Amino acid sequence: MNVPTIPLPAMTRELVVRNLHDANPGLVLDKYVESLSAKRVSGADPDEGGGWTKVVQRPALDRLVKATQSSELSSAFSSARVAWTEMTDHLISRHGGVRLQCKGVSPLAIHLSRASVLENAGLCLHPVYGFVCLAGAGLKGLARAYACEVWFQDEPQQASAASRQAAFDLMCRVFGYGPSPWLKAMTARYGVTIPRSRPAPADECQDAHSADEEEPTARAGEIVFYDAWPAEVPRVAVDIVNCHHQSYYAEGKSPGDWENPVPVCFPVVEPGCTFDFVMTCRRMCGGVASGTARSGTTPNPAAAGPCNLLTLASGWLIGGLTELGCGAKTASGYGRFVLSPSSPDPRGASRRSTTPITLRLESPAFLGDADGGVSEFPRCPSIKGVLRQWFRAWNGRLTPAELRKREADLFGSTATGVGISVSADPVSPQLRPLRKGAEMGGGGSALGYMGYGPVQYSKETGTNRTCRPAVDAGQEFVLRLHHTANGDDLNRTIWLFGALGGLGARSRRAWGSVTWLRGDLACPNLPNLAACTSRDAYLQGLHDGLAFLCPHADRPSAANIGWTAISRETRLVLSGPGFQTWRQALEALGDLFMAYRNRDCRGGEQVGPDYSPTKDLLHQNVAASSVPQRAAFGLPYAIAYPSLKRPMASVKAPAATYTPEWSVGDRTVSGRRASPIICKIVRLNRPDRPFHWQVAFLPSQFLPQGATVRVERTDIVRAGVAPTSLQKGIPAPGALGVARPGSTSTLLIDFMDWLESEQIRSGSRHVQGRSGGHDAPRAGGSGAQASGGTSKRPRRTPVSLRITGPQETNKKGNVYWPVIETADPSKEGKLFGRPPDGTTLEPGAIVQAAVLDDNPGNRQYDWPKT
Repeated sequence: MNVPTIPLPAMTRELVVRNLHDANPGLVLDKYVESLSAKRVSGADPDEGGGWTKVVQRPALDRLVKATQSSELSSAFSSARVAWTEMTDHLISRHGGVRLQCKGVSPLAIHLSRASVLENAGLCLHPVYGFVCLAGAGLKGLARAYACEVWFQDEPQQASAASRQAAFDLMCRVFGYGPSPWLKAMTARYGVTIPRSRPAPADECQDAHSADEEEPTARAGEIVFYDAWPAEVPRVAVDIVNCHHQSYYAEGKSPGDWENPVPVCFPVVEPGCTFDFVMTCRRMCGGVASGTARSGTTPNPAAAGPCNLLTLASGWLIGGLTELGCGAKTASGYGRFVLSPSSPDPRGASRRSTTPITLRLESPAFLGDADGGVSEFPRCPSIKGVLRQWFRAWNGRLTPAELRKREADLFGSTATGVGISVSADPVSPQLRPLRKGAEMGGGGSALGYMGYGPVQYSKETGTNRTCRPAVDAGQEFVLRLHHTANGDDLNRTIWLFGALGGLGARSRRAWGSVTWLRGDLACPNLPNLAACTSRDAYLQGLHDGLAFLCPHADRPSAANIGWTAISRETRLVLSGPGFQTWRQALEALGDLFMAYRNRDCRGGEQVGPDYSPTKDLLHQNVAASSVPQRAAFGLPYAIAYPSLKRPMASVKAPAATYTPEWSVGDRTVSGRRASPIICKIVRLNRPDRPFHWQVAFLPSQFLPQGATVRVERTDIVRAGVAPTSLQKGIPAPGALGVARPGSTSTLLIDFMDWLESEQIRSGSRHVQGRSGGHDAPRAGGSGAQASGGTSKRPRRTPVSLRITGPQETNKKGNVYWPVIETADPSKEGKLFGRPPDGTTLEPGAIVQAAVLDDNPGNRQYDWPKT
C-alpha cells in the first residue's frame, strides 16, 4: 500500500520544522503528523496494525504529550484561565447559574473518534491555546444520557402515565428538542409525547406568549452548558487497547485463543485533574439555582422555574460524570469523576446498580500498564477483558453469533450501549509491591519455569529474579461493577473468574491467581469457595459450581467449541496436601510440570517422541508428519539441540520454532495458541490457611479451520537475516492435542492422568517445593506412559556406578556425586540425592542406582525408589 507524499512549499516546510519544538498541541495532533510513506520501515504493514501504530501513531502521540507539557502552554493557560473565570462568574450572576468542580479519578479519553488522520486518537483541545478542555456539547449529551437512561427509568415502573409525561416534559425543557429518530423512538417506547404548547409564563425568565400558542417543531433548551476548563494544564499520557479477537467483533468468527493482539495507541488525560463545570439559564432570571424541581416521583413542570431546572440539570450532569463516566471507553472504567467537597450535590440516590466484589491475590500478579511498563493496580480494561473471557467459558454451547449477542447484552456494544462498567479500588491505601529483582530460586527453578518472561535467570547472581515489579500476594482490592444488565449472567461470570481465573502476565501458569472473597452476588446455587475449610469440600464445590453453570448433558465436545470453554472433556485436579505458602505450592506445581515435560522429551530408556522428528528435519531435511506433541501446551513452540552445537557453525544451539498460520482473504497471517492448561493457586479458609495448586484442562478447537503449522530454523536469526523456512503445511493439532502413535490418548490427556495419579499416590507424602524442606521431583524422575489411557511410571534402568569425586552442590542446591558406570566407563554423569541409608560416600565406592536421564551430554542418576 503506497500512500503518496504531498510535498510542502519550501517556506511552509521550514516553518513547520521550526515550529515542531514549540508547537501548539492541536497542530501536533492534526497538522504535523508524518506520513507512513515518509517513515516506512522494512516489513511494516499498516494493514496488520503494528506498522501504522509503531511508525506513525505512537511517535505522533509522543510528540503530543511533550507539547502539552511545554512551559509556553502553561504560561498562556494561566492568563486565559483568569479571564475565563471572570467571564463565567459574570454569566452566573447575570443569568443565574452554577459552578461545580469535579476531579478525575480515572484516565479520560475524550473525542477519540473525531476526524483525524490517526486511528481513534483524537483529543478535545482548546482551539486557540491547545490545552485539554471538555466541550459543552458533549457535557450536555452526557447529562441527557443520564437523564434518559438512569433518571427517567424509574418513571415507567412506579408512576402514572401523567407523571411519565411530566418527567419527559422536564427533560424537553432542559435540553430542548427537534426532529430526531432517537426522540421519536423514545416517545413510542415510553408512551409519552413531545410537548405541543408552551406553558403560561411563570416568571421573568419566560418569553411572553399566550398559553394556547402552538409549539414549534423544534425548541432550544433552557439550560446552557459551557465548556469545562481545568484548574491547571492537564497531563496527557499515551494509553493502549489490545483487541485479541478482531475477527470475532468484525466478522462474527469464533473468539479463539489463536489471534495475535492488535495494539492501538490513543491519548488520555491522566487522573487527578480538576475541572470547572459551568451551567446557566438561557434567559436572565436574576438568581442562582437552589432547591429542587422534583418532589417524590411526580415532577410538576409547570411549577419548575429555570432555577429549579438548573438544579435538576446539574444533578444529571454530576450523575453522568460520577456514575456513567465522561468520554470514550467509560464501560472500561475511563472518564470517572468525583464531586469536589466544596460543590453541592443536587442529586438524589443513584438509580444505577453497583455490585462490589472483593478479590484477593493468592500469588504475585505481574500487571502491565498501557505503555508496556508496570502497573501498581489492576487496569479496569484488563479486568473487563478477563470477565469477557470467563463469560465465554461457560457459554461454549452457543454459536459465535449467539455468543456475541448475549455478550453484548451483558457487557455492552455500539449497538446496545453501555452494559457493565468497571471500576476498582484497593482495600488498603496502596497495594504492596513485590520489588523488581526478587529472588525466585536457582538456575532451572520451578518458579523461573512457571514465570518465564517476568522471571528471568541472572548470570550475575546465578538465580532467577523478577525482571519487573509485581503486586505481592495477599493483597485485596474491590471491583465495582456498575450495571443495569442481567444479574444472573453477571453472577455466573464473576464466580467462574474467581474459581479458575487470574490477572496479569503468566496468569495461566498460576501467577496473579485471584479468589473472590465476598460481595453482593446473589446466586445460591453457586458455592462460596472462599469459605471452604477442607480440600475435599473445595473440590466438591468446584465441581458442583461447574455442573450448575454447564450441566454435563448440555456440554458440547471440545472439538465443536471455537474458544476456551467448559466442555465434555474439561478436567480439574487439585493438589492433595496443602502448602504453607503460595511459593511452595507454585514450586511444587512447577516441579511437576518440568518432570513430566522433560520425561516426555527424553524419558525412560529411550528418547521421547518429539526428539528425533525435529532433529531430522533440522539437520537432514526429513519432513515432519505432525507437530511435536509438546506443542499442544501452546504455540509457537521452540525446541533446541545443545548437544549438536558445533564450533563456528552457529552462534546458538541449533533450534527450530513451530508457528501456526492461516489465510485471511489473500493474505497469510501468523498466529499463536494459548495453553489449554490453566493453573491457579487457591487457599482454604481455616486457621492454618493452607495453599493448594489447581490445574484446569479446558480444551477446544486448537486452531481455526484451515490453519496449518510452519517450522523455521531460528538459531541463525540476527540483523538482516530472516528465519530459514524448513517446512510448511504441517497439520494442526486436534482439540485434545496430537494423537499418539498406537494410542487414542494424547500428551495432554496423559498429563492430566499423571497429575491425578500423583495426588492419589502422594497422600500425606507430597513432594513439596524446595523451600518446604522436602525433596522435589527432579526432571525425568517420574512420568506417565500412554497405555490404554492409564498412567504408569516408566521402568527405570538399574545400573552399577563408581563414585569418581567428592560430593558437590549445583546452583539449585541439589546434592550430587560425579560417577561413571562400572560396565561402561565412557558413560559419565551425576548421581543426585543422599543415600537412603545415610552412609557417607567416598571416591571409588560402588553403588546401585537408577537411570534418571540418559542424555549423553547430561546423564543423571538417582537412588532406586523404595
